[in-house]
Amino acid sequence: MDIVIVGAGKVGANLTKLLAIENHNITVIDQSRRVIETLVNECDVIGYTGNGAAFKTQEETGVAKCDCFIAVTGNDELNIMSCMLAAKTGAKKTIARVRNAEYSDQLLFMQN
Repeated sequence: MDIVIVGAGKVGANLTKLLAIENHNITVIDQSRRVIETLVNECDVIGYTGNGAAFKTQEETGVAKCDCFIAVTGNDELNIMSCMLAAKTGAKKTIARVRNAEYSDQLLFMQN
């Protein structure tokens, strides 16, 4: 399965490692070059330094052809925006980490 993960903090790094062990094709995007280099060296993944909510970044990392796009940054709005763009671009499934309960009703509205 081709999976793109945006955000390589604790959640994103652990998710990347677990999915890489299961032999998925992982591309991880983060704004920190150091964090990306560490993950690329530890796991068999492709790393990209950039903004996961930017169309250019998603285009360059093949989001349009991915099976699953997962946004797990520490910013709810960035995760939502990234997933909306990924879905519009062609990602088959999108998952956004959203911690603020205020977004629940809005997410249901946007899905319809």
